[in-house]
Amino acid sequence: MGVCVRIEISFFFSGLVGLALAYALSVTGSIGGVLSVMTEVEREMIAVERTQQYIKNIPLENNPRVVQNPPYAWPSQGAISFQAVMLNYR
Repeated sequence: MGVCVRIEISFFFSGLVGLALAYALSVTGSIGGVLSVMTEVEREMIAVERTQQYIKNIPLENNPRVVQNPPYAWPSQGAISFQAVMLNYR
């Protein structure tokens, strides 16, 4: 009878170990997902911080001769034309 109790305890314990391992694998997957989402949020917030820094810290140009208003109703078409253009790929 003592042997039978040991087998039942051993089986019960190994079942718990298997269950714990199964949950541990799912938890590590969830932690990986949470970390990737947090990394993405931080990356997007850094982009917002940079944009805010560019808006606040870069001085405006004070040269009125350079400013030209575009023609009325510009752009009138959604096309781009190039003339005498050379492109190189490195």
